[in-house]
Amino acid sequence: MGVMTRWLTPDEQRTWRAFLAASRGVMDALDRELQRDAGMPHAYYEILVRLSEAPERRMRMSELAELAASSRSRLSHAVARLE
Repeated sequence: MGVMTRWLTPDEQRTWRAFLAASRGVMDALDRELQRDAGMPHAYYEILVRLSEAPERRMRMSELAELAASSRSRLSHAVARLE
């Protein structure tokens, strides 16, 4: 028999939605700043950070795509743009 999951109370639901809105706001602000200051979106910056932390600053594209929560085709496009 499956386990029943308790749904959020109205207060918890409001808190959860406020958290999501605030998180989106922070990410949007970071994206705007990076675009303005470095000419790149947050996703490209994350790729560079992951590579900078990797041994010899190298990583397989499949691993990088997984860490960056990106598809391989999207990652390939981003890396080509960064080059």
